Amino acid sequence: MAAVGEAPQTSGVSSDSNELAGFGYKQELDRSLGSFSSFAAGFSYISILTGVTALYGFGYLNAGPGVWWTWPVVVGGQILVALCFMEMAGQYPIAGSVYQWSKQISSGYTSWMTGWIYIVGAIVTIAAVAVDWQIVLPQVTTKLQFFGTSADAGTYLTKHGAQNALLLGAILVAITTTINMLGVKLMSRINNVGVTCELIGSTILVILLLFNAHHGPQIIVHSYGFGAGHPWGYFGALLVGGLLSAYVMYGFDTAGTLAEETNDPRRNAPPAIIRAIAAAAIIGGLVILFASMANKHVLDKNVGLLGLPYVMKQAFGNTVGNLFLIDCAIAIFVCCLAVQTATIRMIFSMARDNRLPAGSAVARVSGHRKVPVVPALVTGGLTLVLLLINIGNQSAFLVLTSL
Repeated sequence: MAAVGEAPQTSGVSSDSNELAGFGYKQELDRSLGSFSSFAAGFSYISILTGVTALYGFGYLNAGPGVWWTWPVVVGGQILVALCFMEMAGQYPIAGSVYQWSKQISSGYTSWMTGWIYIVGAIVTIAAVAVDWQIVLPQVTTKLQFFGTSADAGTYLTKHGAQNALLLGAILVAITTTINMLGVKLMSRINNVGVTCELIGSTILVILLLFNAHHGPQIIVHSYGFGAGHPWGYFGALLVGGLLSAYVMYGFDTAGTLAEETNDPRRNAPPAIIRAIAAAAIIGGLVILFASMANKHVLDKNVGLLGLPYVMKQAFGNTVGNLFLIDCAIAIFVCCLAVQTATIRMIFSMARDNRLPAGSAVARVSGHRKVPVVPALVTGGLTLVLLLINIGNQSAFLVLTSL
């Protein structure tokens, strides 16, 4: 199990630390991550089972089975971005990824603005991922639907469903914040196990969906009237439904964000970026396609309301369907963990350069666990505030994911 607990090589760490000193920084973070941990961080940020589970229903509601066509478009564009990120990660293996890369190749104002935009977007993302638990957990057991009735389970489109989503999200954020405060070794071990579960589960899911198909792949070339009444016709419906693909396919720069905690980051970080997006692109595309093929009735309104969990239970039954929902819940958990981890490093990197208020205090690293504690508390606290602001708002989920 070397992938789960990769031990650092002393000489390599020393070399990496000397290289970091060449950029003007001393080694403060715990450099203990290997190649699989680097890949897992990027893959869990993208997290197919999180994004597709959360927004498959939204995409299908707006564009039907043809929403699949937004996937290769988004993936193609993001691969071009990933190629640029690979070059930057290899040239500048410094915590903070896009902030540091902007700093090295552009002006100070550009890097400052890039960092702030990333931080704000990432905190919103943590909240958006955290409320995804509402999509799956109450459909495993209604005991986790603390507000309303069983009719609110698995949906965020009712008042009580939205309230329950925010409660479950707050619980998840509290857990991930605690883990991130305990150090990167614990975080990476948990993340590696979670990513392994997601890779295995999503592979089995693809196979089972294919064997339970009720339609052929030609289903994606028909509009089925989903664009009716839209000002831009079916193209407009695709643009709206494309939020499904856009929401999923980002965050692969996390391998670069953790560069100061990765052994030999010049060698490990760049391929981790392209591997993460490649694995996510293949698995995600197949899940979306085969889920539409496995849906018995193309115009079933429950697909738009309850999304992928509904399709899985219709295809596999409650018992097997619940097993996949539990796997989805694990994927959501490690996704939230990875997003917060990346955000913490961004805040740490900017604070270290005194580009944030109270920079020296924010950038302080705990001596024993070698983790920036204040950024962990800041990200967790701001996410909880964001969730509290939206409590009682049944549009909160779509607002957060759209942002």
